[in-house]
Amino acid sequence: AMGGGTLGSPTCTSSYSVKQTSTGTLGITTAAHCSNSLSSYSGADGAATLTFKAESYNASNDYQWHTASNASQAKFVYQKSGTTFSTRTLTGRRLQSSTSVGNNLCHYGATSNYSCGDVTSTSYRPTWSCNGATCNATFVSVGPPASGTGLACAGGDSGGPWFVSTVAAGVHSGGSSAAPCQIAIYMSTDRFSTLGLELVFGP
Repeated sequence: AMGGGTLGSPTCTSSYSVKQTSTGTLGITTAAHCSNSLSSYSGADGAATLTFKAESYNASNDYQWHTASNASQAKFVYQKSGTTFSTRTLTGRRLQSSTSVGNNLCHYGATSNYSCGDVTSTSYRPTWSCNGATCNATFVSVGPPASGTGLACAGGDSGGPWFVSTVAAGVHSGGSSAAPCQIAIYMSTDRFSTLGLELVFGP
């Protein structure tokens, strides 16, 4: 299993392969506001059955992780054309503290496919409820890019990867529902440590 896979019904998107630091157990991540009962994965490497492990869903965090019946890979889908997936091998991560307003980042969602935008805030407070709590200003917001193709986001993109080339940035949490997408929100992968997880990188 890898990032950019389609998860369950209703649909969400997987973000990255992770490893539980204490046990070495491998799995994949997605948004915590997606169902905990997601049981199926379909992606560039075929289909798999998922088993929910844990989530962190509160004012600051919106992610969960699952183990998969096939091997987790240090790859993620960044684009799809018809039935053909284009993947990249994950080589690093972009810290939230190293992210600045104006940086151009891209994301992949099972619904909207590949698009990019420019960071508008590195301390954004989502206006929706964060699992019943007022969200903290710990998220990153992205708007339409100053140049290049437009930003896209849609239902079903939740949990998908945000990245710079082969470097992970975050997990898609939400965005505007009307097209074109005017704002998209992600949670930094920095926060995976709250569940004792670390990203899996390729050679």
